Amino acid sequence: MRYLVRIEVLFDGNSRWTMLFEQRQKIVFGDKEQFARLLRKLGASDDKFDPKSFRSMTYKNIVEEIMEGKDRIIWIWSDILFRLPFRSDL
Repeated sequence: MRYLVRIEVLFDGNSRWTMLFEQRQKIVFGDKEQFARLLRKLGASDDKFDPKSFRSMTYKNIVEEIMEGKDRIIWIWSDILFRLPFRSDL
């Protein structure tokens, strides 16, 4: 069954992005442009109800908010999230 997964994203200030969800942790490495491309590939959203286009948000805006600590929560469909491989899965 497909459902939205709530993910908290932590950025270490260098190149490590930690995604925390459902008592799991996935780590990806890259700069902010690479992470924005990953979010686009995953079809991530920063809000469960309002689409990004309604609020004129881009994936780069979402990454900037994560880096600034304003909004670290993103939403991704479960079937997309669990299908993709990650560099590190703890």
